[in-house]
Amino acid sequence: MEALAHMKDQRSVEFITAQGKAVNDVWQLTGPCFKLGVEDRTSLIISVSENGRVNNVWANKVHAKAECLKAIVSSGQFPTPPYYPYYLKVIM
Repeated sequence: MEALAHMKDQRSVEFITAQGKAVNDVWQLTGPCFKLGVEDRTSLIISVSENGRVNNVWANKVHAKAECLKAIVSSGQFPTPPYYPYYLKVIM
């Protein structure tokens, strides 16, 4: 039983590491969005499907930066989540 618990924890660490890499990859693509002159932080809620594709993206603001971020993030690919729908909150 302890061995199974360890395997589950290890998979969780691997998933979190892969998720962090995916978020960083998407972050690298969002550079042009920050040149739009909007200084507000924007929170995004990302819905990830069972195969890691982005289903939907919601933002807490309505301005050009938020729309730009939503467009870029919606084209991203995330690791296969441990359950779905999987929601991820990102503040940019």
